[in-house]
Amino acid sequence: MKKKKIIKTTKKNKNIEKREKGNVSTEIGAKIDINELHEKLGHPEAEVTKLTGNYMKLKIKGKMENCENCAIGKMRQKYVQKGPKEN
Repeated sequence: MKKKKIIKTTKKNKNIEKREKGNVSTEIGAKIDINELHEKLGHPEAEVTKLTGNYMKLKIKGKMENCENCAIGKMRQKYVQKGPKEN
C-alpha cells in the first residue's frame, strides 16, 4: 500500500497543502477545468469526475464537453452481412 505524499509549502504567508494522487498533482482549493480533470482521471463519467474533484477539494470550473476519446471507446463496428457462399 502506497503512502500518501503530502508536502506543506508556504506561499504568500498561507499554508497550502500540496498532494500527489497518481498523475494528478494539485493544491487544495486549486481551480481545474472539468474536461482536464476528466482526462487525467481516465475518462470517468461527468458525475464521477465531479465527485472525485470535490473529494480532492478542487474547485471545478467549466462545462463538461463531448470527449472524442470517450466517443471512440463507445463506438460499435458496423454490421456487414456476409455475401452468398461460393462453391
